[in-house]
Amino acid sequence: MREIEFGLWANEQTLFASIFMIVGAIIAVAGLFPRWPFALVGGILCLLVSFVEWSRPARKRGRVQERPLHKNVTQIVSKLGPVATSYYFRFAIYLLIAGVSSPSLPTLLPAVCLALGSLTYFVAAYRGEFWRPILQPSAKTRKTQQSQVKMPNRPPPRRSEQFNQI
Repeated sequence: MREIEFGLWANEQTLFASIFMIVGAIIAVAGLFPRWPFALVGGILCLLVSFVEWSRPARKRGRVQERPLHKNVTQIVSKLGPVATSYYFRFAIYLLIAGVSSPSLPTLLPAVCLALGSLTYFVAAYRGEFWRPILQPSAKTRKTQQSQVKMPNRPPPRRSEQFNQI
């Protein structure tokens, strides 16, 4: 049985939480909800979070499917150095963003989701995981048994007329 890699799970959680936070911030500012400036700050910070989280981490073993424009974002994120690779840093920053944006009602639920994602990053960091860029090309063509099968040159056998009449 494979070991669970919490970094991939945390990546998906925080990406979706940041997108929901941006939508909640737009709703809070447009509706002039009480404490909307907290939502605005959280939405702006979650734009950066969604940019950093767009690049998926590589697995220890196995492949990860890349997102669109993954290579471009990965090059920029990998230049951030230890800020991007450390899951402890992501845990602290995302928990801080969740705390800042939680006073506004439209961003309360996304803040809880972001806090849970940051706790998942803490579990991943505690287990020794860190962010690794996906380096190998994902569009490799594998030779499978299906590609080696030749087309038949005669039709398949048919049943006689006796079996076809019921």
